[in-house]
Amino acid sequence: MNVIARLKRKLIVTVVAILAVVFAVVLIALNLTVYRGGKMQSVRLMKDFAAYERQGRKISPPDRIETGRLTSRERNAAAEPPEPDMRTEIAAEPPEPAASPAESVSPPPEEPSRFWHFLSGTVLPGAGVTHSERNVFGVKLKENGTFSAIVSRFPLRYTESEIAALVSSITPSAAAPADGPVFGVQGAFRYLKEARPYGALVVFSDCSDEFAVRRRLLVASAGIYALAMFVSFAAAAFFADRAVRPVRDAFENQKRFIADAGHELKTPIAVIGANADALAGEIGENKWLGYIVSENIRMGELVKDLLYLAKSDAGREPFVHSEFDASRAVTAAVLPFESIVYEHGQKLELRIPDGIRYTGDERHIIQAVVVLIDNAVKNASPGALIRVSLRTESGRSRGKTGARCQPISVSVFNEGEGLDRAEMKKIFRRFYRSDASRTRETGGCGLGLPIAESIAEAHNGCITVDGKKGRWIEFTLRLK
Repeated sequence: MNVIARLKRKLIVTVVAILAVVFAVVLIALNLTVYRGGKMQSVRLMKDFAAYERQGRKISPPDRIETGRLTSRERNAAAEPPEPDMRTEIAAEPPEPAASPAESVSPPPEEPSRFWHFLSGTVLPGAGVTHSERNVFGVKLKENGTFSAIVSRFPLRYTESEIAALVSSITPSAAAPADGPVFGVQGAFRYLKEARPYGALVVFSDCSDEFAVRRRLLVASAGIYALAMFVSFAAAAFFADRAVRPVRDAFENQKRFIADAGHELKTPIAVIGANADALAGEIGENKWLGYIVSENIRMGELVKDLLYLAKSDAGREPFVHSEFDASRAVTAAVLPFESIVYEHGQKLELRIPDGIRYTGDERHIIQAVVVLIDNAVKNASPGALIRVSLRTESGRSRGKTGARCQPISVSVFNEGEGLDRAEMKKIFRRFYRSDASRTRETGGCGLGLPIAESIAEAHNGCITVDGKKGRWIEFTLRLK
């Protein structure tokens, strides 16, 4: 079932990752569109203001909506006499007292531009008009940079002292070149600074509404993104479960077939072995009979491994967890290989401290260590070094029985051909052999490492592999 669970997780992660990227791109594009739209409209209004001021003309409202019908401004203009030019120049010295908020007369609301009308009315209701010529005003500066006059078509919402402070905050950092205007942002204002014969003109556009819309849109985008990810995860989990159902059924059928076939093969293998022993007693040593016995033993081991994996996958392999002497258990796993190592001319080195204890299934852990040592002996070069190490890991973990125990690791190192990185990723696959031509020579069917890995996983651990092609390889069994 671990394979099915991993497949399901991969499907969920893949689908959610794709949807996360798609939603992120869409929401980022929307926010960038809002940003660029607001900036372009604000800059256009400031440029128009500067151009009309330079020509000494009345500033015409640029915010018309081309919809084939009259705007509120046009309807008012048709019903009333033309409005006089409201542009005023307020002398800097002495300043006139600013009108109190109670005495200010708010001009009639303007039609927003098509872009912001859509945004405020559809995307963010209640956002209101973000840019209009009411938000734009100019300040004339003398050649020495001192405040001269304010230019505005509509009554201002700011006092002269506030405007003077705003101008002084940008004057040191923004010079007015003769070859073109300078644009910038100061607080909630965008500004345009342009050279004039009398000094410079600074045009301000109040962008507080635009910035508020962008902040609300950013918060809404974050909420939409979080909700979309939650819905995407739920949908991906639902459909991933349905998608892996055929694979789960096929996997169950495969495990059932392996278990049934293994049980059916046990009887004929046992009969062949018994008859081979009886025949050897009658005819004595025989080369052909020896082949039968060796192959029968190999088939018996294969069937035993298949049955173990089938029971392990089904969760029917019994594991009895208890505290035991890990140092003694690892030493017991190594001892049967001493004669084989001696026959091969190899060197065996043990680094097993005394007194290391662990809580787990001693029989299965010895089986996993035997698999690693057997693999090292078979793949080590003649005269090569084989080293078995046991050590404790830092921290403490909770075992299957709930008892806390000291994590340990068993490392089996051998000099020899080793494996490259691509083979290391495949070595734990069932029936995988790094060199198929050596199958008969070294024995085995590629099931030893998968069995050792299943034992490690039953103890909340894992097996890692490291090495260098043509030099060495080391397997580490980590048990938590």
